[in-house]
Amino acid sequence: MTVSRFDDVFDRDVWKERVAELKEKEVVGACFYTDGGYRKSYPHPNASWGIHSYFFTDKKPKRVSRYKLEYPTKERGYSNETKERHNIVDSVKIFNASGLIQRVDATNNIAELLAVSLVLDLILETELINTLKHVCIFSDSKYVLEQINLYLAKWKANGWKRTNGGEIQNLYYWKVIDSQLTKLAEVDIELIFEYRKGHEDFGNIIADAACTLAIVNGIEQDQFCDE
Repeated sequence: MTVSRFDDVFDRDVWKERVAELKEKEVVGACFYTDGGYRKSYPHPNASWGIHSYFFTDKKPKRVSRYKLEYPTKERGYSNETKERHNIVDSVKIFNASGLIQRVDATNNIAELLAVSLVLDLILETELINTLKHVCIFSDSKYVLEQINLYLAKWKANGWKRTNGGEIQNLYYWKVIDSQLTKLAEVDIELIFEYRKGHEDFGNIIADAACTLAIVNGIEQDQFCDE
């Protein structure tokens, strides 16, 4: 079994240039929204992953007035709460990406896992690892977030078995994510995983739309643009 990794999806030379630009803009953090899509009734490939993110500096934006509804923040992602206007960060770059999953055994959970894993790879395999100090990863998958926040360390300590001795579903993907998190724990990055409700949270809506375009229209994305 194989899991798509950085070189299967991203271009190293392109990301070398992108990170250089982020460093020039004095970026210190990023908020990533991940999503997975799956259509049981569609012919293969019928699953996809999607990512939406913004990169921010530790400065305040010059024109706060341009944000009318959704405010980019450091730790809460996009917020439409008026009080969060005081916590708006200087979002300078947007990144959107999506891709089809070329596996006949793909599921929605696998798609969700892959989206998170690719974000972690993006950090580990580029100079983002030495650039970002704050990273938030938001997902609408309680399956993914509960395992990462509550059970992953226990599974590993138990010889990659559930506490009741049962098998772990999608174990290969979980081992990849565990390895990624272990490496990230060795560097100075504040890493937060949080749940966001699907189809309601602004960032999730964008990531979900990217997934849908991939499955329905075969459109795979790699967009890096100004905020």
